[in-house]
Amino acid sequence: MGQIGSKPFEGKVVRTLTGHSRAVLHCEFSQDGELLATCSADKTVLLWNVETGEPLRSLEGHTAEVTCCCFYENILATCSEDKTVVLWLYESGRRASRLAIHSGPVLSCTISSTGQYLATCSEDKSIRLIKFQPGAGAFVNGSEMKKLNGHCASVNDVKFSPNGNFLASASQDKTIRVWDTGTGACAIVLDDPFGSVQKLCYSPTGGHMISLSSPGNFVSVWNTESNMVDNVLEANDGREIQNIAISPDGRTTIGLSKDNKITLWTKMTRKCAPELRTTQHKKGVNTIAITDTDCCVATADGEGVVLIWS
Repeated sequence: MGQIGSKPFEGKVVRTLTGHSRAVLHCEFSQDGELLATCSADKTVLLWNVETGEPLRSLEGHTAEVTCCCFYENILATCSEDKTVVLWLYESGRRASRLAIHSGPVLSCTISSTGQYLATCSEDKSIRLIKFQPGAGAFVNGSEMKKLNGHCASVNDVKFSPNGNFLASASQDKTIRVWDTGTGACAIVLDDPFGSVQKLCYSPTGGHMISLSSPGNFVSVWNTESNMVDNVLEANDGREIQNIAISPDGRTTIGLSKDNKITLWTKMTRKCAPELRTTQHKKGVNTIAITDTDCCVATADGEGVVLIWS
């Protein structure tokens, strides 16, 4: 880890955060990089001071596993297998809004770069595109909430394009759908070459999107202009990747696996050889968060342990 241009994951673990009693399923840095939110199967969200590693507060209210979270300004959005989405004023720990709009577990949530839209997806096969007000933490009701239908199986992940104009969704039905954010219309359906699509990630610098299918030996690199697969990145030794990310400079694709290792592809080309990095995790690497400057990274595992790398 370190400054942009350095080799990823050759830094050191500077803090170990323990506070969850079960697996951490997702983690996210605040926009200023000073806070880290961790979502857990223990039904809680913990907020941490990144500099000191001290827990600041626990956000409690979900009644099942908390699957995902995302920051925007003074708001932290969380979603859960309890079928709800909650907006928190995280600095005070107060719950601002709660929305029960899905009939199944909510698996992912994401906020557009403009802060105008919140998107959620669920095992109920649907996606919700919701306008909200960051300052007050209030949802905008009525016609400003869209239900996006089209997938015929669980929708596992949603991600906005860097400019916020499009929303991509990954489904168990072996497709990726790309939606027009303004209208809610489906712009294109992409057939995944390997199977059910588990995770998605847009390159922060634009031009590409990566997807992870099940079983997770391959990461597909999609060209967002041609909507075709440019390359396929293969993990070595049949390693099963369970989550993916892209570095803030868009140069490195990151794969997380159950064997406690991190796989790096430093180019998005077919001939790019994967590099392995070991970690101190003991029960798989479930999730990763990276600050915009690439100076701080958090990884978390199935035991609820979070590592801060610098």
